[in-house]
Amino acid sequence: MLSILKYFWQICLLKSGPERIPSRALILLLIFLIYVLTNTVGGVIAQPSQSIGLVIGMVLIEVIVFTVVTLLLLFYKNLSKRLISTCSALLGAGAFIVCIQIPFILLRQFSDITLLIFFSESIWLVCLVWWLAIVGNIYHRSAHISKLQGSAIAFINMLLVATVVLIAFPPPQIVTF
Repeated sequence: MLSILKYFWQICLLKSGPERIPSRALILLLIFLIYVLTNTVGGVIAQPSQSIGLVIGMVLIEVIVFTVVTLLLLFYKNLSKRLISTCSALLGAGAFIVCIQIPFILLRQFSDITLLIFFSESIWLVCLVWWLAIVGNIYHRSAHISKLQGSAIAFINMLLVATVVLIAFPPPQIVTF
């Protein structure tokens, strides 16, 4: 298990890619469950006013959008056989990033000190940019595109996820008279 964690850490450090992850559905399912668990915990901590069902729904939408875009990219590049290992790398690295963010989310939630809140939000922004670089590197290695193109696709993925989440779970309308 430790070697698997080290491998995903190497992916997060942009030193490795999905090429060494076995293309097995069972491994993808296990990584998917870990991803859903970590992102649900992170989402509930970050947005305590949201129900756990809503947070799980948002996580599932994110997985679906990323999977569809990844499938389209790999299909376009005639590399669709790499879908399982690529999705495994995306989900495993995503779970790692969320685990890194959770202490800073807690710091933001339970701190009244402005400097600590600013620090935790800055770390969140660094993790966001880092995540774009990780996804760009994964797409670079699996679809043979440039890292910049991969990061651009990752950014578009994030915009698509936000759009679909807002459509699926619209914010409540405030009526004022």
